[in-house]
Amino acid sequence: MAPTTVKTTIKTGYVENTLPSDARNFLTSLDTGRLRWDLLRPFPAQDPAERAACDTLLANAGALLDEHIDPIEVDATGRIPYGFLDELKASPFSRLELPSGLGGLDLPPYSVFRVIEKFAAWSFSVGQVVALANRVSPITLLPLLPEGPLRDLVARRAREGVYGCFADTDPTGQNDKWPAATLTPTPDGSAYILRGEKLFTGNGPIAELLIVTATLGAGDQRRVAFAVLDSGADGFSVRSHIDFMGSHGLPSAALTFDGVRIPREHVLMDVEGDTPLARPMSSLMLVGRVLSVGAPAMAVARNCLRWSREFVVRRRIDGLPLGEYDEIRRMLADTLADVHAMDTVARWCLLGPAPADRWFEQLVAKNILSTTAWRIADRTVSLLGGEGLETARSKRRRGAPPIPLERAFRDVRGLRTVANVDFQIDNQSAWLLLSRYYDGQLDPDSIAPAGVDAGAGSGLTPANRAHLGDAVRQIHEFRETCRDLVRAHGDPQDLFAREHVLITVSRIASELFTMCAVLARADGEDGDGAGGAGAAHFQNLADVHCTQARHRLAGLWRHLPDGAEPDHAALSARWLAGDGLDFLIEH
Repeated sequence: MAPTTVKTTIKTGYVENTLPSDARNFLTSLDTGRLRWDLLRPFPAQDPAERAACDTLLANAGALLDEHIDPIEVDATGRIPYGFLDELKASPFSRLELPSGLGGLDLPPYSVFRVIEKFAAWSFSVGQVVALANRVSPITLLPLLPEGPLRDLVARRAREGVYGCFADTDPTGQNDKWPAATLTPTPDGSAYILRGEKLFTGNGPIAELLIVTATLGAGDQRRVAFAVLDSGADGFSVRSHIDFMGSHGLPSAALTFDGVRIPREHVLMDVEGDTPLARPMSSLMLVGRVLSVGAPAMAVARNCLRWSREFVVRRRIDGLPLGEYDEIRRMLADTLADVHAMDTVARWCLLGPAPADRWFEQLVAKNILSTTAWRIADRTVSLLGGEGLETARSKRRRGAPPIPLERAFRDVRGLRTVANVDFQIDNQSAWLLLSRYYDGQLDPDSIAPAGVDAGAGSGLTPANRAHLGDAVRQIHEFRETCRDLVRAHGDPQDLFAREHVLITVSRIASELFTMCAVLARADGEDGDGAGGAGAAHFQNLADVHCTQARHRLAGLWRHLPDGAEPDHAALSARWLAGDGLDFLIEH
């Protein structure tokens, strides 16, 4: 197949999808059809000194939250106390990754993940404020900015202590290729005029420094640009505050830019075309998704796990402890395995060298973490029954343990829409993966024999070695499926229009990645750093997770078309046209 140029822009930032030949990642296995166990082992672990330092920081965060934040009150009023927001901004918790010279803590990404998780576990919206302040803000760009006026501005504001925001979502949504906001050069070329609106901007009402996506130019000359501006600029205003069904208290806003003058030096242009900038920008944004979405999801998942135990140990039915019932044990085991899988994915994405080489895992991690947390929350509501639906305020009023599961249920559902909705992330992930067959990076017909390195999985139990064998088979089948899809669709746009196929491909890849990561972590794991849990527990967690993953994978494979399908398009077209289906909405 002759290479075809395929331009792929993810709306929340350019993703540079090339892959070094020596990259240590899971995508290499998907590309070849042969599981590269040597690239997954040894599984990365947090440096003990880094972990100890982070543990101290978590204790400080806990004391700060305990003193200032009543999470039930924050949820009820929809407001985080401004005094706390001011104290948080002045503290190093708003500059977790910045170097000490800028008043930061210079933390590595996994430690940042743990700190955000700590805040979100106490108050979900406070955790989101911390995540946005550190990773969805102009200060995030500091490592990439060249010497000059823009770097000087961002560094100065970071040193002073500042809330920032990333204004990206247009009133028409987040998935148009070209932002609706526009930048127009002034006659003398010294500045640009920014016009447009943005919605759902986290930290927007409190931000003092903003980065805004906008379209520069017209026709074939259009480029996506990033404009940095101060909230005091003429023409900028907070149009309205936005409330969500969850995340009560999170400052979010609709923003208006009515002729804001942006100095030319404060605009980043054509990131996609700037090779030295594209790859680090891609990695920065993908890691930011793991931190800003994954860490709050992890907080909810761990809370649900703890609440499940607290509930089960105090309940009896017909005199028998609840934990003695078969289905309850299965539900608890599934939640334990899901939490372990989430932690494993986060570690793989954030620990170890060369994070930019794991762009695919970081991209799909947003969905893996948020949808798994949603599955855990949904399961926990079922487990708690009426108490799962009752608000924490109501429980407190009647003297019951005020487990805020109802609040967590609302909060975590929103994460599946943050940084783009879950199905569209899956669509884009597969698009990025498959486009490499068309642009010449991969030969669709070059498939390695199915298999795995000799001795792989020697530290696994027989059950987990069986799971590993099944993963080897499915990875090869996945590669053959990619080949067949590319062969059947010579024009990439024809394949990319088949969104459900792409979504399914991405979900299969995500399940296989998580399954193999969990097995790699269990292979040779001696329990160190796991509170003395011991290797046997890691084997059990892996067995439960992989069993459920294989059930999910079996369902996903059935979604790939192998013949005639129902006419979804005709049915939806009739409904949209008002043609004979209105009886379905009649009461």
